[in-house]
Amino acid sequence: MAPMFPLKRALIRLQRGLSYAAVLAAALINRAQRHLLIEALGLARELPARLEQPLPVALLALTPPVQPQAVSLDATRAIVDALSAFGAGRPLGICLRRSLLRYHFLQRAGLPVVIHFGARRQGQDIAGHAWLTLHGQPYHEKAEHVLAHTLMWSYPAAEASQGARP
Repeated sequence: MAPMFPLKRALIRLQRGLSYAAVLAAALINRAQRHLLIEALGLARELPARLEQPLPVALLALTPPVQPQAVSLDATRAIVDALSAFGAGRPLGICLRRSLLRYHFLQRAGLPVVIHFGARRQGQDIAGHAWLTLHGQPYHEKAEHVLAHTLMWSYPAAEASQGARP
């Protein structure tokens, strides 16, 4: 991948930020989306404390029963992604915040997503990544981001044996 000029990178970030702000503003107008936004913000704030327990226990607690949802899957994902991009749930990294929130709300909506955790070498360091799959394919995730990481663990584990990679 060619290096991106700083101005171009800044413009892309600004465009993304405006897009996320528009999603959140639209969610404030719609009653069902506003309720989801408030609920997701509350959960995002709780995530760091919830992750003080072992990850399998935390994920079990984040797996809600399926129930009818008033907000579409696309709108749910967009609201969660916007909250994650603006840092709701810090100090967690953005991919972990986004994946945990997506996992919770999409599972509740009945979408059988699986959350994955991977790692890769980045110079002398090790970088981690979290992502979701649906039926073994990355769910709203660039395949190159997934393929760059070695899969370490998946939850729930049933799909892991079917292959979590594209």
